[in-house]
Amino acid sequence: MFPFLGFRHITGAKKWAPFQKARFIAQLIDAGRSLDEVEDLIGDNSQTVKKLYQDYIVFNQIKTELDMPERPIRDRFSLLEVTLGQRPIKAFLGIPKTLPKQATDKLVPEEKLDALEEVVGWVFGTPSRAPILLESRAISNRLAPVLASSEATDRLRSTGDLESAYEYSAGEKEFLLKKIQSAERAIRDVSGLVSVYLEDPDVVRGVSRLIQLAQGLEKLVDEL
Repeated sequence: MFPFLGFRHITGAKKWAPFQKARFIAQLIDAGRSLDEVEDLIGDNSQTVKKLYQDYIVFNQIKTELDMPERPIRDRFSLLEVTLGQRPIKAFLGIPKTLPKQATDKLVPEEKLDALEEVVGWVFGTPSRAPILLESRAISNRLAPVLASSEATDRLRSTGDLESAYEYSAGEKEFLLKKIQSAERAIRDVSGLVSVYLEDPDVVRGVSRLIQLAQGLEKLVDEL
């Protein structure tokens, strides 16, 4: 009866929320069922059981090993699912690439618990700081690329600005080249308008600052 009830709530008409599904699967495993048995019981052929079990084990580590509130994670458990579905984030946390095949009580190694605390803070926020994500898709198209790059990760740690850190995800040189290209476009735009405002003191002062900056860059290049 117990497994059948879970089957109805996981794959049937009365579906549970993601956290309830993951907790039920973990309860079956704790009761002595193997992951393969649970997959057979539920009729899972897409590794949903293993994914949810992975997510619940990491959630349990957050709850038991980190001094962080669990309620925001329970309420938005789908964000944890998305987070742990990203290979760069799993690598950052030291979680095995493959999904668990047997019962376990830990997936994030001890030496990576600080990294886990960082990720949870970035995705869910903390009592003193809001999350850095404006939408869930930023986990895959912003946070994952950032955590794949040590330079971008350091930038995120120092600024707390995900967009700024993402600009570093291709490396510092690429970041610099993008900024140079942006500066070139801006100077071209300025060149097309500045002649109209040559008698405006604010414009003249602004152009003078640009000239000084350009001269400073030229001096740096000449010294190489």
